[in-house]
Amino acid sequence: MRIVSCHRSWLWLLLMVGAGPMVGWAVPPEAGPPADVLKRLAAEDFKERQGGQDALLAWGRRRPKEGMEWLYRHATTETDPEIRRRCLGALREMVMDTYRREGEGYIGIMMQAVAAVVPGDAGNRFGVRITFVVPGGPAAKAGLPVGGLIVGAGDRIWRDADAVQDLQKWIRARKPGSKITLKVLRGNAVADVEVTLDRRPPEVERLLPFGDMPDAGRLQREAEEAYFQDWLEKRKARK
Repeated sequence: MRIVSCHRSWLWLLLMVGAGPMVGWAVPPEAGPPADVLKRLAAEDFKERQGGQDALLAWGRRRPKEGMEWLYRHATTETDPEIRRRCLGALREMVMDTYRREGEGYIGIMMQAVAAVVPGDAGNRFGVRITFVVPGGPAAKAGLPVGGLIVGAGDRIWRDADAVQDLQKWIRARKPGSKITLKVLRGNAVADVEVTLDRRPPEVERLLPFGDMPDAGRLQREAEEAYFQDWLEKRKARK
């Protein structure tokens, strides 16, 4: 009977240990990036320093919470200005990862609903005529031209003049970084055009009603920098 009791006691202990850390047991803290990465940040060769920053960013992205804290701490306390700058650069990219996941999708065009004749479809169809392409925006990068006619988006087609409102709503419901497929009429055929959406800059709504044509690249850079500076201020306030 004693032997059975002893075996049960050991079994109970093994189950408790296997279930996870026991109260009072020390859990080692998250280690920083490999030492060779830090050495590369201060290397003489520019490509080596850039490679070190890329490796640091990859390390941080594998553990976002701990990585951002580590990068912030070293970006503000390192004595070597080059290491501080590289840590800040990697931190900015990680904060931008968060920024790009938030907000609404943005394609960067002005548009007008028009009646359309689509090959293979005898029914009434409407399309979206592109009247302006924001330089540097997603549509421009995808090669969509002014005058182009969009006759579908994903599995959507339009049979009334609400095409513009429907397309706008559909795009804005998607996250920045999403890839969408637009059906574009080219001659007597419909071509698929893939577009990678950006995050919608807040200034777009303010500028367009007044006829100002926004520079998408500039607006995105300004919005990203403002977001990063706000993140830094909030993190600094936490101490």
